[in-house]
Amino acid sequence: MNRGCWVFLLLLLLSPPLSADWESVGPEGGQISYLAQSTVDPDVIFALSGSSPAKVMRSDDLGLTWNMAGTFNGSPYSLAMNPSGTLMCGASSYFYYSTNGGASWSSVYQANTIFNDIAPHPTNPQTVYAAAYRYNGTNWQMTFCKSTDGGASWTYLPLINTSDTSYGYGIAVSESNPQTIYVCGYLYSSSTYAPKLFRSTDGGVSFTEVTPSGCSSEYYAYSVAVHPTNPSIVLLGTLYGIWRSTDGGTSWSDVSSTVYNYSLTFSPANSDIVIAGGYNGVHRSTNAGASWTTSTSGITGTGLCDVVAHSGDQTKAFTGSTAGFFRSVNTASSWTLSNSGLVVGRDMAIAVAPSQQSLVFKQMQGAGVWKSTNYGAAWTPLTMPLSCGDFCGIVFDPANPATILALEGSG
Repeated sequence: MNRGCWVFLLLLLLSPPLSADWESVGPEGGQISYLAQSTVDPDVIFALSGSSPAKVMRSDDLGLTWNMAGTFNGSPYSLAMNPSGTLMCGASSYFYYSTNGGASWSSVYQANTIFNDIAPHPTNPQTVYAAAYRYNGTNWQMTFCKSTDGGASWTYLPLINTSDTSYGYGIAVSESNPQTIYVCGYLYSSSTYAPKLFRSTDGGVSFTEVTPSGCSSEYYAYSVAVHPTNPSIVLLGTLYGIWRSTDGGTSWSDVSSTVYNYSLTFSPANSDIVIAGGYNGVHRSTNAGASWTTSTSGITGTGLCDVVAHSGDQTKAFTGSTAGFFRSVNTASSWTLSNSGLVVGRDMAIAVAPSQQSLVFKQMQGAGVWKSTNYGAAWTPLTMPLSCGDFCGIVFDPANPATILALEGSG
């Protein structure tokens, strides 16, 4: 081998491997499952994607623009911030927390436990509660969880002690009387599901069942909320309705037939305003939950698992769906999609036209089919075929890019 070849070989061996940086080309949006407004800076909102690993998005301007704050390896079931500014999340058997605005996360593993909803104590940063279910060696039990050291360790109190399976789903702590705590969930017995609600008046030492007698056929209890200044007013969201009590759960009224009431929240700025998140819309009340209307104006996507009412401005509210983040500035009457910088979509299928490679089609999970004619630099949403779920495969005709075949993943 001559000298020139040796020099070339040496340079090749010493050179770093060729690589290229990856850049997200969108489209913006994707499933937003859980939200939290900062307890330290009311202009800051945090959002969690619905995928694992979870993407933690942060907005410093009430949801107008977004940036990636961090990630953690888990599928989130909730998001909350305690009074000192620590973000907290339940994700399967892990309790995650971040003390630096979501940039990094620590986790606590609890065997045989599934954390669902997280509720920090309204004034004590070290105390946090959770609605969960735990495996006792035979079956899952609806369970109340409590930590007095910021989530480092936990105590457990089963709420249903039977041979049937039961699940804890939602939790609410009274802001005006933190000794009052409600935990909701459901019981599976004899091939049927039934909502369950329990109340504690001693800070979680003991609980009493206060399930509305008329809701036994409504399958699941998803959410519960307590009036900010009057702990006697309680709301319970089930699969088929919203129930209201004005005497701390002793008696109940069926106040709404809305379905999939995944979340309930009283406005901290005006306790007469209550907002509920449903499957494909938001429900609102202006009389502390006594009556309800439904608002879907401006909302696209489905699965509105979480709704946040601004802590200081009764006109502002926020929610998320499979399409992304939505904000309202008229007390949840109408909504605007606000995904600038929010790229959390999960691709189910993607295809490039062989005869026109600038043409790209992709399916985003829960957010429909998107089209780009400039190699992914810009995207346009397309109308999904009726009754179709997500596509799990897209193929172009090699000779004719106008002919496209898609395989539906929902059967």
